[in-house]
Amino acid sequence: MSQPHELADASIYARLHNAEEPLVVETRFDGWEKSWRALTPEDWDDLALEFGERVLLGTIDTGRNRAFASRHGAEIVPEVLVFSRGEIVARFQGSADVRAIARAVREVLRHDRVLSEASRELAATDTSTARSVHRTPVAETALQAALRLARAS
Repeated sequence: MSQPHELADASIYARLHNAEEPLVVETRFDGWEKSWRALTPEDWDDLALEFGERVLLGTIDTGRNRAFASRHGAEIVPEVLVFSRGEIVARFQGSADVRAIARAVREVLRHDRVLSEASRELAATDTSTARSVHRTPVAETALQAALRLARAS
């Protein structure tokens, strides 16, 4: 049985901003007699089985970790937040559908893969000498996506 890491204000920001992989966080409030959970132990097992080391899994008590709750608007519990590069990219409130969470994580991983391919393509392109570089259709699509993202920033 795979259990998520217990996170706290003191540790979560380092994980959020330094992690290469997405982070799935379940918020909860332990002040209730019986803490309401968004994901079952089986759901955590399913996520761990599908994604393994490619995704960090964690939970946080919003009652004891007010800075996190305030910063991320985590006042409705339970809630599952999917982070990528420190930003919330998906939010699920109440009893969550693990399939929808898995779809969101797969989308983050796909997006990261496209950006990585585009980054490699850009690094391989030497514009200062106008050297011709063979571009595959996947690399060309990734490059175009990266350029669109760069222009939007």
